Amino acid sequence: MGRPNWYYDHPPTCNCAVCTEQRMQTAEKVTPKAILQRLKKLFGRRK
Repeated sequence: MGRPNWYYDHPPTCNCAVCTEQRMQTAEKVTPKAILQRLKKLFGRRK
């Protein structure tokens, strides 16, 4: 079997415990309130 073609630590679909934990923590941070704040910040800059 040859060398994988990715140039970083893990492939995007990695299911190791560390990567899964990081995805879960990221998913917890994305709340509707956080999304609205980001949109307000993005569109508030335009004038």
